[in-house]
Amino acid sequence: VTPPPPPPAPAPIAPVQKTVLESKPITITGINFKFNSSKLLDRDIKVLDEVAEFAQKHPDAVINVNGYASKVGTYAYNLKLSQQRAESVARYLEQHGVPRDRMVLKGHSYEDPIASNATPQGRFENQRVEINSTIQVEKTVQQ
Repeated sequence: VTPPPPPPAPAPIAPVQKTVLESKPITITGINFKFNSSKLLDRDIKVLDEVAEFAQKHPDAVINVNGYASKVGTYAYNLKLSQQRAESVARYLEQHGVPRDRMVLKGHSYEDPIASNATPQGRFENQRVEINSTIQVEKTVQQ
């Protein structure tokens, strides 16, 4: 007597995929100011136009505008100057379609330098505005 044939192999189970939202932080740099000034430089306009475009593509994103100064002068003076720099950027963005209620402005005085304050170039790099935001992106995961 011959044994019965083995049962057929079960069909492979396809992995289950799920789409989830993931937070993705965004930082935009490259907006600098001359010494003791909150006036935007011509070279900053391209960066700010990209920020306005980003804000329009991501209407739910909050735009954090952080102003900084170099360490020349008092903390209080540089705090006011860094706030004025953030305000200059916010004003430009508002004029280019970004609602003010989507922006959070903060001046940091000379805190958080990104370069040495010992050289003119380093001070210029510290006289800046950084823009931070977080967007939600879809990500497919295996379950």
